[in-house]
Amino acid sequence: MADEKTSEWNATFQLLAPIHENSIKGVESIEFDIEESPDGGIKLKGFVIRVPSLVIDDAFLYAQAKANRIFDYLRVLHGYPIQGFLASIVENKPTGEIKQGYTRVSIDTIIHKSFDVDFSSIKDVLENNDIKLSRQLAHYSMGLESKDVVTKVSQFFQVAEDEYSVKRGKPAHPFIKKYRWVRNIVSHPTGDFEETKTNAEKIFGKNYIDLSDPSDMDKLEKALEPIETAFIFRAFAVAASRVIFRGEPMYLLTTLSPTFQDTK
Repeated sequence: MADEKTSEWNATFQLLAPIHENSIKGVESIEFDIEESPDGGIKLKGFVIRVPSLVIDDAFLYAQAKANRIFDYLRVLHGYPIQGFLASIVENKPTGEIKQGYTRVSIDTIIHKSFDVDFSSIKDVLENNDIKLSRQLAHYSMGLESKDVVTKVSQFFQVAEDEYSVKRGKPAHPFIKKYRWVRNIVSHPTGDFEETKTNAEKIFGKNYIDLSDPSDMDKLEKALEPIETAFIFRAFAVAASRVIFRGEPMYLLTTLSPTFQDTK
């Protein structure tokens, strides 16, 4: 996404599954994709965000931030995690003119480094005899499975706290002292403790994080990396060190395709 040309854009978001509503009252610059329901009311299938004249990188961030707020509102309204994704973002031009943009494609393949898997090395975990490691693996696995960065922070930091626990009244482990601000900044409205405030202002430019801002979420993911990677190698109970090397999977489930041209 390196093209610096400014343009107006249409960002199309699709819900993973349509949701039923009595009605939808639209707002300027957002077009909702709805159809009448046989039982009355309507089905909301997605929406298109009209993006003002921006370069493609900024247009993507603008659209994603606004979409995040739409999904946030729907989730609070209904009380469960309604999900969707960016299907495409293309230039807003008249029919017949060439439009540039990006579209989402799917590849039903997962590529990763292969291993000779030996489950005997985790017999204590399978039998739940190593309670601590079993607990850590469960939290770490939940962090890996989650697409929500805040959940990842919570789960990975629980592993860190479990591994680096100290007796009550003793100083916190250096690792915990160094990275607990990451957990704190997503657990409280603002970072009021000095270490949290200092790190947050350095990373986010303010003493809080805007969970609907893709830029803030990207920065949060980078801040989370040391917590996650510290335990990548502590995957199974192998000898006293409980260490093995874990291959990094590369998921090719959904990506944005290269620039395409369209005249529709």
